[in-house]
Amino acid sequence: MMKVYWNFTWFLHLILHVQAEENWRPYDAVDSEVIQKARDFQEAMMPLPGYVINFMMKTTASLYLPIKADLGLCRSHSQYTLHSVLKSEMWALRMIDASSKVPTGLLDGCIQDLGNYDQCLRVEEPEQRFTGQHCLVDARGLLPDRLETYFKDMAWFEDYPWGYITFSLCVPSSCDSKDIITHLNNVLGATGLNMSMAKFDVFCSSDGPRSFRTKDWVAVGVYTTIVFLVILSTLYESRTSGKKSELLSSFSVISNWRELKDMRVSSSDISCINGLRVVLAFLVMITHRVITYRLLPTFNYTTNLEIRNNPWMALLWSSNLATEIFFLIAGIVRAHSFLQKRRSGKQLSIIKQYIQRYFRLTPSMAAMILLSSTLLIHLSNGPVWQKYMGVFELLCNCLWWSNLLHISNCLGISLQCRPETWFLAADFQLFVMSPLLLLPLFYQPKRGLLLLTGVFLLSTAIKTADSFFKLLHPELGLTEGSKGDRLLSTGHFNTVHKVAPFVVGVAVGYFILEVKSGRIKFTLSRTAVSLCWLLSTISLVFTLWFLTLFIRPSYEDSPWLLAINAGLVQKLWVFGAAWIVVACTFGYGGWLGKCLSWPGFIPLARLSFGMYLIHVTLQGVQVFRSRQSHNMDAFDILFQCIADFVISAGLATVLYLAVEAPFCRVINYLLRPSVVAKAVDTNANGTSADQQGNGVPEISHRKKDK
Repeated sequence: MMKVYWNFTWFLHLILHVQAEENWRPYDAVDSEVIQKARDFQEAMMPLPGYVINFMMKTTASLYLPIKADLGLCRSHSQYTLHSVLKSEMWALRMIDASSKVPTGLLDGCIQDLGNYDQCLRVEEPEQRFTGQHCLVDARGLLPDRLETYFKDMAWFEDYPWGYITFSLCVPSSCDSKDIITHLNNVLGATGLNMSMAKFDVFCSSDGPRSFRTKDWVAVGVYTTIVFLVILSTLYESRTSGKKSELLSSFSVISNWRELKDMRVSSSDISCINGLRVVLAFLVMITHRVITYRLLPTFNYTTNLEIRNNPWMALLWSSNLATEIFFLIAGIVRAHSFLQKRRSGKQLSIIKQYIQRYFRLTPSMAAMILLSSTLLIHLSNGPVWQKYMGVFELLCNCLWWSNLLHISNCLGISLQCRPETWFLAADFQLFVMSPLLLLPLFYQPKRGLLLLTGVFLLSTAIKTADSFFKLLHPELGLTEGSKGDRLLSTGHFNTVHKVAPFVVGVAVGYFILEVKSGRIKFTLSRTAVSLCWLLSTISLVFTLWFLTLFIRPSYEDSPWLLAINAGLVQKLWVFGAAWIVVACTFGYGGWLGKCLSWPGFIPLARLSFGMYLIHVTLQGVQVFRSRQSHNMDAFDILFQCIADFVISAGLATVLYLAVEAPFCRVINYLLRPSVVAKAVDTNANGTSADQQGNGVPEISHRKKDK
């Protein structure tokens, strides 16, 4: 009732005083008939004297404006604004009106409101001493203990924004976050609330374009240089007849586009991997979209919980399992490429392979890191824009070096410039380690296979023990600890935990190469194929079903259940996926093999690396610029994910043509024994097999078939 009373009182106050402003604008006008009806309604429903309503307005406005801040300009301007509110000056009323009120849907768990961001920033004090400033406040420790515990249990981890009381204040631009925190502590402390557990985080935004800093101009210079290189290289290739310099045409859009759209397939390719990579990339996008959405306030928390606890959502949370298949693919392709080249007599320098791999991954990632630490903050604004994008920029300013060294996964998700790059770090580390597994497999296959078995068992044992003692939760695989006190975990990013699927991939890649070379006979009867598909399907479905046990509201922490999931169930998932690759490679895949081997997946697979780097930033820009709470709905999420996929593919094409492909071609050229040496052969996918693990293409320079 108090909520209804306050909201209605404030509405009437605005209606009855909206024409008090002398310099009103057209949208400030209210028809006199409407005003009269509002007066009649007030007299019938709320027959209060005017001084009572004014007293309520003064009391309420004094809560919104930081008049209890420390002595200074902020306090002085706030008191001036309060007096202007009582005089019904429109600019001051707009500041109070733009601040949060009691939101609708309280009984549905809606305790967060973003206010009216744009209205607040449009406020200008008549004498231009200050403007409106929108400040978002995250308040913790103010809810009753029962609700605090409830929201804490429902959150994914300790610092997840569920259970925060989030509201906005429109205050004078002379105020800062310290002034607002002081005001809130003084005001709420005077009401008798226990403030010992209260904690406020304040994020303020004011009007006006952000000034360009030195690092922003450096970023503009870097991107401009790349654009000029692309233009000059393209002009050189298009206007030069005869033999062209491969180095000078490295940045040419013509040749790089030709390689991107090349869909030729040879008998040595493992073509189904292209389709698998594209499907898994889309699954990862869905999960990241939901995670990003859940950082915003929502109208329907109850529905949100129902979606979260729905067993079908195991398909969504299986993105953690999708990364297991990515590492499986990385092992398959690395082993297939390495051993194939060795057997063909190509003595490749391992150091050169490391250099190629580093410069294949790093330029595109560095371009995105540079964007995140400089220009990205200028792209938009909004109530939560500074809260999240500002933090990302700060992390990139401090921790960019960990990404360039490919050790960011060692720091955990809360200390990463770009959280999605943990995968690239782990992939690079496994690539560096792979010769220790592949050389024994090449020279002494039996001992090499025993070594693979031992490494697989050791990695599995370590992950099982970590899951048991640290309570590593498979729900997104991001958390550890008991329910209600979960922390962001480094376990999900631990390279040691990813060795097992990588080793399985190495074994599968070795097996495929042996069969294709005729050293192993591999033929299966129809009954055997059906049995293998049945076991694979059961393994995959059982893994997803087992994951639902951790999603159900009745789940209580069980170290044994977590250990079984990590040590056995997730390995069934890897083996089930390994059979799909083997079956599709040797013609036992049926319609699924034909779908995954569709040539149209080849260009998308080449773009998958860029899409992986871009989609998180794209989702963040779209979500964090929101002006209001959102309604979380599976149908809307699906449409957004389709848009994410399409737009990411378009932007990844630009990244591929301007950064990824040119730098691959330059480094391959510089690492050749002589400048005039022939180009290194690549497979028909336009991707050398040792790079396909994360979708990073090595540029193919083979001659066109005559």
